[in-house]
Amino acid sequence: MIKNIYISLLLIVTAIFIGCSDDDGEKIPYKGATTQLMQGIADNVSYIQQIQKEEIIKISDGVSVTDVSFIYCTKPTRMLIAEIDLNKNVTIVTSTPDNKDEVGKVTQTVKQQAMKAEESGKDVLLAINGHSAGICYKDGKELKGTFGRDSEQVFYMLDDGSLHITTVPEFNLVKESVVNAVSGNYPLIIDGEVCQFTVNANTMGFRPPHFCRSIKRS
Repeated sequence: MIKNIYISLLLIVTAIFIGCSDDDGEKIPYKGATTQLMQGIADNVSYIQQIQKEEIIKISDGVSVTDVSFIYCTKPTRMLIAEIDLNKNVTIVTSTPDNKDEVGKVTQTVKQQAMKAEESGKDVLLAINGHSAGICYKDGKELKGTFGRDSEQVFYMLDDGSLHITTVPEFNLVKESVVNAVSGNYPLIIDGEVCQFTVNANTMGFRPPHFCRSIKRS
């Protein structure tokens, strides 16, 4: 009985290592990706084994979402990638519970916050959660200036309209010019370079706010 269990475990481990290998026999171009965005991601992320489904959803002029399903190592994974063109009369702002200038006192879902923002007159096209343990700036006001574990990266907009992804120390150098900011976990790409990070149960989640887009620093 013990021997059978050992053999079963060995087979499972072997299957996982095979599933995460870069050499699975005959190569499928771009691992089955058809969109230019996912072809670039699939070619540069070795843990992605096969793209199963892709759909581009245009929300408005300047805002679109790529909805993609794929096998990541051995796990079925779904990822939504938003592309925002700030030259198309859209912008990025920080949302808060009840659209108030405070965080940490009330817990609200992203959908609830978006609805409150719309009640205040904003036309919300897309929303994503930020890290509750991290830095938060809204409309030029510092609502939370401290950060905790897994929130050492900051996505922010300066008063000149430029967007940046940096570590907290870099953020602190320009925080007087920050308009909106939220913290996040691991950056995936910075300035076009793929970042290396440990693959574990935490990073495998692909939960927001992992930073998936390359944004040039000034």
